[in-house]
Amino acid sequence: MKTTALDFPGRLRLALVIAMPLLPGAAWAEGEDATSVGPAGPIGIAVTVNGYAIPKNEVSFLLAPKLRTLVERFPEKGAEFEKLVLEARNGVMKELVDRRIVIGESGHLGIQIAPEKIEEEFQREIANAYQGDVNRLQEALTESRMTMEGYRSLLRDRLLESEIKKQLPKEK
Repeated sequence: MKTTALDFPGRLRLALVIAMPLLPGAAWAEGEDATSVGPAGPIGIAVTVNGYAIPKNEVSFLLAPKLRTLVERFPEKGAEFEKLVLEARNGVMKELVDRRIVIGESGHLGIQIAPEKIEEEFQREIANAYQGDVNRLQEALTESRMTMEGYRSLLRDRLLESEIKKQLPKEK
């Protein structure tokens, strides 16, 4: 099950056709060792979209909770586990690429996210995803070789994407 540009809609497909030569095989190829993501995992660029590099540690960080769930469900791993890990990884990559395309195409709107709004989202994430324990978040960040600044940047981008989508006219 190799992911191709045809698996994505419209503008995203065009961006992927342009970006495909830049995609590392590890991010999209079949048969990758799913356990390679983590503290000893690779550092570098997962994909470049419109000149913006999406680091592997962002993919790793967003993929980590999904991997934990899959490891719990499939302690023996196997073919179905590998298939679901690949689907999860492709989903995370699609999410990040989609977000970057939306942000890139809408840069002319001049939308800014206030630091207070980022801090609000940060506190909400800690409360919901980490049961209020900042140390659990820090452990997850360390596992993915990501900084707190990088995490806040992810939150900012997610909020920015949400604001942009609110302002764009709805397609019919």
